[in-house]
Amino acid sequence: MYTVNFNCKWTDIINEKFVPIIDNTDRYLLLYGSRGSSKSNATAKKLIWRCLSEDYFRYILIRNEYNKIQDSSYKEIKDCVHELGLNELFTFNVSPLRITCINGNSFIARGCDDPASLKSIKDPTGAWWEEDIPDEDDFKIITKTIRTTKAPYLQEIFTINPEVIGEYSKHWFFKRFFEKHYPAKKTFRDTQEIEIEGKQIKISYTCHHSTVMDNRWASDEYKAMLSAETDSHRRNIDWFGLWSTKITGGNIYKKFKSQKHTGICKYNPNLALHISWDENTNPYLPCCVFQIEGKEIRMIDTILGVNPENTVKAVCNEVKRKFPVHRSGVFIYGDATSQSSEIQKNALKGEEGYDMFDLIMQNLKSYQPSLRVNKSNPNVIPRINFFNSVLDNNEGGIKFIIHKDLTEAITDFEQTKEAPDGRKAKITVKDKDTGVTYQPYGHITDCCDYILCYAFSSEYETYQNGGNSQAAPVIGRVINDNMRY
Repeated sequence: MYTVNFNCKWTDIINEKFVPIIDNTDRYLLLYGSRGSSKSNATAKKLIWRCLSEDYFRYILIRNEYNKIQDSSYKEIKDCVHELGLNELFTFNVSPLRITCINGNSFIARGCDDPASLKSIKDPTGAWWEEDIPDEDDFKIITKTIRTTKAPYLQEIFTINPEVIGEYSKHWFFKRFFEKHYPAKKTFRDTQEIEIEGKQIKISYTCHHSTVMDNRWASDEYKAMLSAETDSHRRNIDWFGLWSTKITGGNIYKKFKSQKHTGICKYNPNLALHISWDENTNPYLPCCVFQIEGKEIRMIDTILGVNPENTVKAVCNEVKRKFPVHRSGVFIYGDATSQSSEIQKNALKGEEGYDMFDLIMQNLKSYQPSLRVNKSNPNVIPRINFFNSVLDNNEGGIKFIIHKDLTEAITDFEQTKEAPDGRKAKITVKDKDTGVTYQPYGHITDCCDYILCYAFSSEYETYQNGGNSQAAPVIGRVINDNMRY
């Protein structure tokens, strides 16, 4: 057996922040943080050392797409081998991607875009998941294949920038590894306990946070560039390395910026509650609670009725629980199509026979609510354009703000896409457990559209008419022919 000892200290070849990971033998090692922190470099050197020093070592280099491996983890290992002067000890094959050590140990590449290949690996000792946070099903396939007894320990390493599509706190990866500790702790160790035949089996994992400031080899210019980022969302990701929602292209609310349109929005018992609804039951029945002061509209809460609480009655009960003594007026807004009892027969279990707004008015009657629903919904394209103008330059003097902790609402603005015809894209997903197909985004923003165009109908009409309006402002309980009670 050919083995090699590095003739140097670990602090000579990796940043001090990562020295503790070298001897870490936990089943899962999660390295996350900012760009340029050197987490991939430290991982590559740890794995090169293991490959050279262990009797048996067969590691999987994995990404969601196979064709991205060559320019990420494969290249990182190759560069580190060259840096350490170990070229004669390794052979690098491109087709297929494979790294073979002179002692017989190896790295093999697999992509999640070829599911069959994930199951074809014999006796792997671990996996390096680079950059991508995997789909839960892919993770389950790989983690169950790593079960050999030939290695001193089995370990999967994740080197990630903690950014996911959708609300990160609900992502399976965050819930499995971070939920109990983050953000109070950013680096921590924990153990999952599973009972097998009366025995408590412990599976340990470490979450290790780092930033570019931990990388002594990163240039001052690069650090300054990341630090100077003015977009607070990108700065949280690239500079601080914090968990965040990924902003993707094609958004319909093009002018929404979380740093500009979120803040602290506290409930004011002296202001009316403006409650907007969207006709929907999956992934939830949405109800958004606003307060309006002057021309500032503030979203103070969301009540999202998730099955089995996705009924009007259940959501109204939650409204009453949260605002039990409110006496300053309640106004109801929402989807005009929900005024048809035929629509509701299949949508609201056990509540057919009434339209949705009849049910809302009955369940909230103790507040003596007033209904503000048009005969038909405002057209999608002009209402979105109006909303974007409000977000961009406070069109009509209107300021829109969401309470900073309403993460589902913020995500809805960040993830609702634009279809080729300029309307909201009807992107659907299927629930793996129930088989139900639904649209994950767009429901909360629909609630926002309805209230903005109604409560500020005068400003909306002025916008549509290019600056000329004949409409009277909607104040208190004013009724016009296009409103119904």
